[in-house]
Amino acid sequence: MKENASPVHVVKGELTIAVAAETKATVAAWVSDGKSTTLDLSGVSRVDCAGLQLIIAAERTGLVVLTALSLPVRRAMETIGFMPAVMRHAKADDP
Repeated sequence: MKENASPVHVVKGELTIAVAAETKATVAAWVSDGKSTTLDLSGVSRVDCAGLQLIIAAERTGLVVLTALSLPVRRAMETIGFMPAVMRHAKADDP
């Protein structure tokens, strides 16, 4: 890992209201020192509005980069019209 590279945290399982408060606290701890982090969302099997709100708010801090969106996350984001940087770059690379 490069010295200045941000750590990557893999989020697994459901990202729903049942775990939103706990997940929010965990993400807040990861960026509490003001350093950026990357959330790998490839392991998210289900996401609801609370989960979407959490990951969108996290990305908007400018300290969190979203990557490897699972199909449930990608579909939910497309449904609400949110396109994080990872999706903008993917679409730009599409033929």
